[in-house]
Amino acid sequence: MLSPDGYTDEQWLELMIEGLEKGHKGVPGGPAPDIQRRFVGWSGGAAMRECFAFFQLVKRVYRGDLSEDRVLDFGVGWGRLIRLFAHDVPERHLFGVDVDPDILQACADTGVPGSLGRMDPGGPLPFGTGEFGLAYAYSVFSHLSEPAAVTAFDELARVLRRGGQLTFTTQGHRFLESCCAIRRKTQSEPLTEAEKTMDLFFEDPFHALKRFRKGKHVYTGVGGGGVLTADFYGWAAIPERWLRSNLREFTIEDITDDPSVNEQVVVTLRRR
Repeated sequence: MLSPDGYTDEQWLELMIEGLEKGHKGVPGGPAPDIQRRFVGWSGGAAMRECFAFFQLVKRVYRGDLSEDRVLDFGVGWGRLIRLFAHDVPERHLFGVDVDPDILQACADTGVPGSLGRMDPGGPLPFGTGEFGLAYAYSVFSHLSEPAAVTAFDELARVLRRGGQLTFTTQGHRFLESCCAIRRKTQSEPLTEAEKTMDLFFEDPFHALKRFRKGKHVYTGVGGGGVLTADFYGWAAIPERWLRSNLREFTIEDITDDPSVNEQVVVTLRRR
């Protein structure tokens, strides 16, 4: 892996994009663009820029020392975020997990930094208690069923040290309101291809939004092929009230629901 010395965050981002799109000595490559899009909806530079603000937000609120602390990417996918964190975190301190063995092999084949390993869907993390100062999960809890989310939060609390940070994204009311607007639109206007896809997410999006407003974890199982079965993987929206009621091992430090920062809601938790 190329040394990050002398690169600003923005320069490091552009270097990672070059590695993805054109290839650059010492910089991780990437799987085929269609595989990148299947995992994150984007590929190449668009995929990297889409998560860059999240990367900077996580660093901005972190209280520890990224040059010394162990960092966990929960749901590493093809490694778009972990390659950004390699700018600040020594590779020996970078760890990632995913449930998909094929994408982990793609990470190995393309030189993604860090120690990456597989976990079972809804299963325990392969780490000891209190090993990490920071864990992050980008567009993971926006897909997990409620039982899977509860297990994941419990496991992340276990592997984080006291005072450690978990920052993650989830869908919120804007996502559910968009699903409702699309359902209303089907009565009078033709839908775009993207809207046709979203219209399939919820059998009754109005009921889903009502449950969300009552503080319920909202989930619809769609599956994603392979190990991503519908009882584990779909679309999820987690309201603040649910977080406050269920995350006994964490305090909520910040909730950012601002589309100019991130399309999804960004939540930062602190391990008690």
